[in-house]
Amino acid sequence: MPAASTAFNALRRASDQQVMARAMRSTDALRADALRDIGIAFHSAMAALTTGTAADGDVDTLAMSVAVSLLLCEQGLGEEHIETVRIAQDALMTLRARRERHPTMRGWIASAQEMTRLNAAVELLDEQLAHDGCTEGMVARALAEIGRRMRAGEVMQLVEEGA
Repeated sequence: MPAASTAFNALRRASDQQVMARAMRSTDALRADALRDIGIAFHSAMAALTTGTAADGDVDTLAMSVAVSLLLCEQGLGEEHIETVRIAQDALMTLRARRERHPTMRGWIASAQEMTRLNAAVELLDEQLAHDGCTEGMVARALAEIGRRMRAGEVMQLVEEGA
């Protein structure tokens, strides 16, 4: 049975890679249902942070949203807004650092400044995804690049206080 399971997993990975390769080449506009689903995810995470009910997954969703926005900027969709995204990344890192310093803290607590910065990035992502120039391929390439950077360790790190 383990051999069959291993073979099935290998086939599924190959199929997933083919689907991703096709998506990365796509010049099709994002489908309305895909836009809706993506929007629901990051707007729900932002709402949870705003109301003080955010879980780890919500903050991870916001981090992924900000990363996608950065990669879309890097692909030429809103290059002039890279600083907005970098500031939002800093806000996320500050939020994570606070959580690290206070591990018993319930939920995630963002300052007004952090909320403003994250809202700006979420609004930018909304605009980027709705832009006529945004394609399935651009989003797929952004997701693939995020995965590559994570595997390579090219991610923002919390800096120890006093370091």
